[in-house]
Amino acid sequence: MVAGRLHYCNAVLYGSSSMNIDKLHRVKNTQARVVSKMHRRDHITLVLADLHWLPVRYRIEYKIALLTYKALTKKNNNNK
Repeated sequence: MVAGRLHYCNAVLYGSSSMNIDKLHRVKNTQARVVSKMHRRDHITLVLADLHWLPVRYRIEYKIALLTYKALTKKNNNNK
């Protein structure tokens, strides 16, 4: 449930301050630790890679790129 809320409308977060992005990143790391049953002091990078989770800033950029792609391809499909 938390993961859904973290990613809901995350494209709106584009241009947010680094402080806000860092807070979201800490929440995401905590989620990964809960999902993988890791301790707080364990290194999180490999777990994030295993879960195929992008860092928050890249996730925001990915969502904007995806929305743009969908908008452009849908427009092109309507012209055919």
